[in-house]
Amino acid sequence: NKDVFGDVVNIASRLEAISPAGGVLVSKNVYDTLSIKKKCDAISLGLQSLKGVGRLIEVFGLKGDMVNEPRIENYKNTEVQIHTDDEVPSIAIIPFENKGSKEDEFYSYGISTDLIADITTAGHIRVASKQDISKLKYNSMNNIELSKKLLVRYIATGELWKINKIFQLSIELYDTKKSKIVWSDRWQEDWINLPDIKRNLSDGLLKALDTKSTIEKVRENINTKAYEFYLKAKYRYDKRKSTEETEIARGLLKKAIVLDDNLISAKNLMGTTFREMGLYDKAMKIFISALKQAELLGDKRAMVYSIMCIGIVYNSKGNFNKALEYYNSSLKLCEKLGDEIGMG
Repeated sequence: NKDVFGDVVNIASRLEAISPAGGVLVSKNVYDTLSIKKKCDAISLGLQSLKGVGRLIEVFGLKGDMVNEPRIENYKNTEVQIHTDDEVPSIAIIPFENKGSKEDEFYSYGISTDLIADITTAGHIRVASKQDISKLKYNSMNNIELSKKLLVRYIATGELWKINKIFQLSIELYDTKKSKIVWSDRWQEDWINLPDIKRNLSDGLLKALDTKSTIEKVRENINTKAYEFYLKAKYRYDKRKSTEETEIARGLLKKAIVLDDNLISAKNLMGTTFREMGLYDKAMKIFISALKQAELLGDKRAMVYSIMCIGIVYNSKGNFNKALEYYNSSLKLCEKLGDEIGMG
């Protein structure tokens, strides 16, 4: 309808709002593209939190005779201070609080657990496990107490509230060593952008912790409804108290896979539901198929997990030589990726 909208437009709008009169600010992605195509001079304004979009963006101000250059000192107060110490960054991602209805709790739970998995496999970083966090009464503890219990420096917390087709979100990253908030933001996201929420949060946390993911992003276009079914299935399966709830989770996973056949995380979870019930042949068939598909897509994270799951099945069946073969294969791939948690 003769209008433009979306993530890029939102970021451009925020950059325009903080640029000096007569000046031009661009994101690092745009600056890198300009630098490749032609000589382009710019001044770095560091990592900036673009309020209301839930992003951390490295910002550059263009230099030249025709533009008003930004003054670095004007951006120091809003610049996000990234992790600079020699110590390995350590973080606990506390499950996001669901501020909406009880039936929507799977969104906050699923995004939080996916976020933990993403950051964990990023490389040179230490992340408190979901199991360790779940043992604590984290809702009644402050950040300093959580830091001491989980042996981490940074604490990430958040809230999620679904209202009709809109998500209202907030994020806060707290540095317990310096006793200050490093990054905080509140923003809205359309339901159609559900798969992007976790991806953007992961990107922002890694930037703030001065860590780059060692695993290349492979997929950008995940079917939103399929991802929603996957999150719902994971929630139902993790919280299950009967075999009936396992069947419900499988039904949701089937719906996810029908809508998006390349959603390998859903296939691996499906295999896990059979493996944990001792149905090893069914599980093995799913894991082998998922591995082949992950190899075709170049999805190395899914490959690591599929190979490891195949190893677990062989181990459970008592075929230890085959189990070792797959464990070693998974280990080598983790070493290549720099995935230290996977190596462990």
